Amino acid sequence: MKRFALFFMIAASAYPAAREAEEPVGVILASTPGAYVLRWNTKAPLPARPGDLLFTGDRLKTGDKAAAFLYCPGPNSQQLEPLGEVLFDAKRVVVERGNLTNNQPRRACMLPKVLRMDFASLQRFGGMTVRDVPAAGATPSLWPKALGRLDLKPVFQFEPVPGATSYQFELSRPGAGVIFKTSAQKPRFEYTGAELGVGGRFFYEVVAFEGQQKVASAGALFHFLADTDREEIRAELSRLVKEGGTAPEAMLQRAALYERSGQMDEAVAEYQKLAEAWPESAWLRGKRLDLLKQRTPTR
Repeated sequence: MKRFALFFMIAASAYPAAREAEEPVGVILASTPGAYVLRWNTKAPLPARPGDLLFTGDRLKTGDKAAAFLYCPGPNSQQLEPLGEVLFDAKRVVVERGNLTNNQPRRACMLPKVLRMDFASLQRFGGMTVRDVPAAGATPSLWPKALGRLDLKPVFQFEPVPGATSYQFELSRPGAGVIFKTSAQKPRFEYTGAELGVGGRFFYEVVAFEGQQKVASAGALFHFLADTDREEIRAELSRLVKEGGTAPEAMLQRAALYERSGQMDEAVAEYQKLAEAWPESAWLRGKRLDLLKQRTPTR
């Protein structure tokens, strides 16, 4: 009995609780039919698809063709050759059959935290979800596009609304009212007032008009990071550009970087682009919805 209890304690500590938000150890970058992921503590293999997150204890199996993945503890990307099988441990990739090739080191690696159980459930049922989430590829009205909020004189840019002829933009500070207001024919607004304070909370609202009629609106709370944090983010963004800025792998790491630093609009925009590159990744729909809830203003 004591030996069994000890084994249970070791096993329980080896893998995190399913209901806790957990950082994956990797992500599948390329795959073909015949490759499968076997989730930890499950028996039914699931088709491996680009964008599938990999957690400690998961296994990847290939059929007649190879599959590629990013492994953050490395950090590196590798390719599992045909008829191979690997186990993803917290510190290394354990080869149980076949060969790993095309090892490409990365300077750093960052992935978003997700609920392992929710992710596995979405994947098991083919990505079906009852939650109201925009379909992959859809562009919501006034979706944040390229926000320049790493500077204290930011630029706000949004996807155009079909049929809109003008846009109105307001920037306010809770408790202080509107501090900047402007209008334009295109949804791009450059803040021209005094520098906004680091650490302060602000609220923007943009409204699209067709003639005199309001056709769409959006708004969110946000804050500015300290100088050192902004410089760290700039350095990471520069690194990701050098390592392939438009590749899905770089988009994913940018999204995780923005999310961890509290820049939710930027994170949502990156996850939106990533969903278009990886349309079968069901977890992305849930992630975008969660972030949209976090950025919903409560003034």
